[in-house]
Amino acid sequence: MIAKSSSFEQGLRVGKKIREYFDRVVVISLAHRVDRRKRICREMAKLGLYVGETPGVEFFDAIRPTEANGFPSAARRGSFLSHSSVARMALRDGLENILIIEDDAVFGPAMMQYGERLCGELESREWDIAFFGYLNVELPAGPVGWVPLQGERLGMHCYGLNGRRLKELTEYMTLVETREAGHPDGARFGADPTYVMFCARTPDCVTLMARPNLSLQGSIASDLSPRWFDKWPGLRQSAAVARRARFAVNQYWESRGKSGEYAGAGSSSALGLGQDRRS
Repeated sequence: MIAKSSSFEQGLRVGKKIREYFDRVVVISLAHRVDRRKRICREMAKLGLYVGETPGVEFFDAIRPTEANGFPSAARRGSFLSHSSVARMALRDGLENILIIEDDAVFGPAMMQYGERLCGELESREWDIAFFGYLNVELPAGPVGWVPLQGERLGMHCYGLNGRRLKELTEYMTLVETREAGHPDGARFGADPTYVMFCARTPDCVTLMARPNLSLQGSIASDLSPRWFDKWPGLRQSAAVARRARFAVNQYWESRGKSGEYAGAGSSSALGLGQDRRS
């Protein structure tokens, strides 16, 4: 009970720091996926954040187009449009910063232990994009803190945007949306590669990743690109069990960080389940 109480109190402190620092927290979620909305509400509650009730913490109804219109798929186009719409909303409303979360984000021991500290560090340093969570990237061992962007496929399930970069970012997103597919500077692909290419094309953009990883993706079948085994009822349940096992392994490694030094995360990518498939 003592450990549980301590984790609960840590979570509340993390949520308090998030509310104090970020002008708004937006959760991107399809309106019809009530199951996913309930799940992310439980995750947010770990931090004392209640979507639709806590001031400045709100849902954004994810966009669900029926046509790909040059994007890899209609689903990836929807992901891009949802993230770009939230960025434009932040620019329109004059926000100094915003935290964007997808409804499959999970906050484990690392968030409870280091979230308050790392959120506080953003207050005292320059930054433009800050990934609290990421996929398919294993940072080397080192001190707990923010490190420069590494990797090409990060995931978009938990990240912050600084208002000072919003105009430039949204202008680039407009170009990505309107250029013909295959353009060398980026055109009509998902939100994840849009951010990676924007950073590559903008050398002075300060893009950071949290060490350790503060947010993983939960064991949920992807809405963007469901795997073949997610389409068959019997295999879908087996895949869900495998995803939960993979997630449990990741959570175990995430909990092994030590104060002041993080030993690095283990990998369970060989399972091939629940990984990011966006492009």
